[in-house]
Parts: sequence; C-alpha cells; structure tokens
Amino acid sequence: MRKVSVADVDPVPHLMGANSNRRPISRAIDEMDFAMTVFELEPGESFSGAPHKHLNQEELFYITEGTATWHTKADAGAEPEVFEVGAGEVVHFAADDVFQTGVNESDGVVKGFAMGVPGSRHEWEKALGLVDCPECGDETVHTFRVVEGAADVRMPDPEEMVIACRECGNEL
Repeated sequence: MRKVSVADVDPVPHLMGANSNRRPISRAIDEMDFAMTVFELEPGESFSGAPHKHLNQEELFYITEGTATWHTKADAGAEPEVFEVGAGEVVHFAADDVFQTGVNESDGVVKGFAMGVPGSRHEWEKALGLVDCPECGDETVHTFRVVEGAADVRMPDPEEMVIACRECGNEL
C-alpha cells in the first residue's frame, strides 16, 4: 500500500510547452503497471504537444472540472473531428486509434487526468504525431526518438528528442 498526495508530486511540464501543471503520478508510484497523470490546463494549454497516437498503449482521459475540446484525425491531412468532453465525462482512445489532442479552448481552467495502459509510461518509439513537415510542405506522420544519454527519457528536453517525418526523413 502506498499513499501519495497529488500536491506532493512535482509538476513536469510538457517538453513542447503544451502545459505547465502536469503531475505524473506513475513517477511517484513507480510500481504501477499503468500511466497516470493529473493535469490542470490554463486557457490555451493542451494535454499533448500535437495530434498523436500510441501504437501500443490505450488512453483514457477523465475531466473533473471545465470542458476540454478534442481534435481527432484518422490520418495526416484528414478533416478533423472536434468534440467536447466536460466535467464527469471520459474519452477513450484504443491503441493505434485516431490521432488526437485535447485542448483547453475555454476561458477557465480544465482539470482532469489521463491513464494509459499497459505500462507506467508510454514508449516514444511507439508513438506517432502529426506535424507540418517543412521539407514535404504538408502535414505528415512523424516518429519520436529520445537521443542516447538523455537525462530524462520520460519527458526529455526538446534537444534530447528527435522528431522525424516518415515521408522524407526530415528531422525537426
């Protein structure tokens, strides 16, 4: 048995600056076989840095306060589906589901948490993101890789991450 106060878990801001009050509970309780992160999003902040999907991990988001707006796409260049998830509601994404990102588009704070299974953290090499590739000139699917020797492989500094276009190989 282990009891932890969420307030005692140090915030770990998103590497791309997508959010600032992100508390990874699965870091505080390392024995968990699922990932759990508590979020408090200010207006304009998001749960992640870009539309993405995990190839080997499903995610569940539970909103406890406010309303988050999700943008999903089946693939690069596809028309987005947009929907809201309010307090007391959840949204689930299966492994290798749609590309998704949740954003606080309101004037108030959005609070909630995300859970991912299996594993206490996702694997960057098993995630894909949608990014505008300067080389291709279009939104394309990109891969993620943490450089060898990174100080923090869970949430590396931007210079410790390689984001590469699957179409042309261009690295951001």
